[in-house]
Parts: sequence; structure tokens; C-alpha cells
Amino acid sequence: IGLTIASTAAALVWPYLTGKLVDDLQAGGPDVWPSVIRTLGALGVSSLVACALGFGRTWTLSWVSERISTDLRLRTYSHLQSLSLRYFS
Repeated sequence: IGLTIASTAAALVWPYLTGKLVDDLQAGGPDVWPSVIRTLGALGVSSLVACALGFGRTWTLSWVSERISTDLRLRTYSHLQSLSLRYFS
């Protein structure tokens, strides 16, 4: 749950920074370029963080689903092995 919330929050940073970039560019002026460069750097970092969190979330969900599937399979086979031969005939 934490990875899902964190990856969603990291993905929501992109629209905020894009809006900030557009506002900075519309303001214009000679001092706008340092702000634009900082914003572009923050966009790159936020993209990397969102990608890493998304990968972690996907890996964790895959691992949990495989563990659930393995547990169900083991319980089913264990139960089938404990049944008498008369059940199968």
C-alpha cells in the first residue's frame, strides 16, 4: 500500500512541475533560465523516482501473488494426497 501511494504521489509531481515550468517561461526575463534548468532537473529526478517506485510496486505485487498461488497449490495438493483411494474411484 505504501509503494502504491508513494508511486502515485511521485507521478503527480510531473504535472505540478510542468505547470511551474510553463509559468516560468511565460514570465520571461533574463533570470528565468536558472529556474527552468532547476525545474527540468527536478522533472528528471521525479521521473527516475516514479520509475523506481513503480518497479518496486510491480515487483512486490508479483512476488505476493506468486506466494499466494504457491500456498493455494500446496494446500490443494496436500489435501488431494490425504484423500483415500476410494475417493478417486
